[in-house]
Amino acid sequence: MRFKKTPIFQTDTVYTGTLASPGFTLDAPYVLTAANEPLSSVGVTEVGTFFDNNESLYGWFKALVDSDEVTVFGRLYKVSDEYYFEILESYNGTITLKAGEFLPDPRFEADGDTIAQTTVTKATSEKEGLSSIIIANDTVVPIPGTGINVATIYLQAGTEQLDLSPYFDYNKEYLSFPLTDQADSLYFAVDSDTSAGDSPDQVSLGCTWEEQ
Repeated sequence: MRFKKTPIFQTDTVYTGTLASPGFTLDAPYVLTAANEPLSSVGVTEVGTFFDNNESLYGWFKALVDSDEVTVFGRLYKVSDEYYFEILESYNGTITLKAGEFLPDPRFEADGDTIAQTTVTKATSEKEGLSSIIIANDTVVPIPGTGINVATIYLQAGTEQLDLSPYFDYNKEYLSFPLTDQADSLYFAVDSDTSAGDSPDQVSLGCTWEEQ
C-alpha cells in the first residue's frame, strides 16, 4: 500500500482527435517563458475545436531543455479562445516545446480499461465535525508519475492495524495545508499480486485521525 500525496487525475474534458489522428498540434517551436504567451503566437492546428473555453487537459509535449530532448508533462488549458500550456515539472535550462502533437493522457479504470471522456467518476463528501476534511472517492487511475510517494507499507493477507505516527513524526508537512490556494490530498494506492478479475474490490481499508 502506497500513500500518494496529491496525485493528478485526468479531467473529464471532451476533446477531439485520437492517437492516430491528434486533435491538437503545435505548428512551430514554442519557448516557455514567464510571459506565458498563448500557443497561437507560433501557430496551432486543431481538429474542429479541440476543447471548449475554461477547460483543460493533462498531457505531454516533446521538448528541448537547452539541447537535450525530453518529454514534458503539463496542463493545456483554454481561455478566451486561446490555448496555454502550464508545465508541471522542473528543469534547469530553457524549455522549448517542439513542433508536433499534444498527447493527452487517457482515463483508465483499475483493470486498464479506458473510461469515456464524459464519465463522472469522482464523488466528495464531508464528515460531520471535520468540516475542513473532504473525503474524495475517484475510481479512475491517476496519471502515472504524478503525486509524491510519502510511504510504502507491505501488507499480508488478513486484517492489520497500523500506527501511522512514525510517518507523521518523520515528515511534519505530510498533510499540512500549504500557503497557496491549492489544498493537498492523500490517496491510498494498493497493488495486489493477484488478478483483479471481474471483482477488483478485494481490499478494504480505513484511516482514523484526531485533531492536533
